[in-house]
Amino acid sequence: MGIHLLRSIQRRRQAARLGSGMQALLIASALAIACGHAQALQLVTEAEARQSQASPPLASTESQPADPQAPEIALVDPQDTGKPLHNPFKMEVLFKSRSAAKLDFSSFRAYYGAFKIDVTDRLLKEAVRTPTGIRLANVSVPSGAHRILLQIRDSMNRVAEKELYFRVE
Repeated sequence: MGIHLLRSIQRRRQAARLGSGMQALLIASALAIACGHAQALQLVTEAEARQSQASPPLASTESQPADPQAPEIALVDPQDTGKPLHNPFKMEVLFKSRSAAKLDFSSFRAYYGAFKIDVTDRLLKEAVRTPTGIRLANVSVPSGAHRILLQIRDSMNRVAEKELYFRVE
């Protein structure tokens, strides 16, 4: 009977040690996420950024829609893209339809850089869709100058485009 009691006590202690180890692991994981150590969305790769930055500058395109009734695209965050950003950063874009047309969120596209690399799927994988746009909380891009072209269509097939320029240090 003494051996069974001793083994039972050993098993309980072993289970308690394992349980406290798992608790410590969970607490450490929660702290890492709370402190911002969660992995950021890598919107573009180093190679894509280098390739785009090395290309000759193109003529600036107009960000206003060609059709005045096309949807409107507005960058809410970051508020000042004239100042360098630091990784990771937040991004929020609002879409506004005009007249009675409805936004077609399935038509949303995001293109990166001079070669217009389609980064829509990467962006939407991490984005939170709001009733009026999209929000990203943890975006990371390589250091340097960047350009992203956003497009969206409405139910009357009118397309809006907005080109975002920003610099990351």
